[in-house]
Amino acid sequence: MDVSEARPSGVKLITRKKIYDIMKGYTKNDINKKMDYAESFLLNFQNFSEEQRKEDIHKLSNLKSEIKRRWIAAHYIEELFLKRNNCWLQMIFEIP
Repeated sequence: MDVSEARPSGVKLITRKKIYDIMKGYTKNDINKKMDYAESFLLNFQNFSEEQRKEDIHKLSNLKSEIKRRWIAAHYIEELFLKRNNCWLQMIFEIP
């Protein structure tokens, strides 16, 4: 996974597109399971304190909701989802 450690604080930076690609790696077609898979993958990427984990779960929950909303708006069609959300997907998501 292409995650950079651009900050001395240990914050990891990853594009939303990379998170979407992680979701695609899950073989089931259920969007909720795909999002849970990506969340699990990201949370297990490094050792977090319990406080950091709670904060990250909250941030990821918001991101998952937004991805799902956009996925539904694209009528569950990947090509349309990617086309409509290209700029949004290129934005950075921080993992403390």
